[in-house]
Amino acid sequence: SGGRVLYTILSINRALDGNRPDKYAFEAGLGAVLINRTKFSLRTEIATRNYLTEKFKSLDNHQSSLRVIPAFKLSERMSIFVAPSLNYAERDENSIYGGSTLWKAWRRDRTRNTFYGGGMAGLMLKL
Repeated sequence: SGGRVLYTILSINRALDGNRPDKYAFEAGLGAVLINRTKFSLRTEIATRNYLTEKFKSLDNHQSSLRVIPAFKLSERMSIFVAPSLNYAERDENSIYGGSTLWKAWRRDRTRNTFYGGGMAGLMLKL
């Protein structure tokens, strides 16, 4: 929801993998439309995601993201996008995946805090 320039982000996610203790996630954030032309738009978003168990108890795992979202408009209500992101995660992976750290980015400590890059692509529909 939001206005012409600033908007809010609220989402609830469910993990499809049945063996994970983090069954649900709640995400909240703020976004801004930087460029809005006839065939192109550029948005940026900052959001945080918290993970929950099957009984909706909070886990000591969360992720903060900065996303840059360039989109090409196919029509007035439909766009395609590819969005890179920079993420910071604080997680107790032993409670989720078990085992040791498989890789390191910049620096990880025993709580497995890390920065990493990511991305998403998709189809955006305006309702």
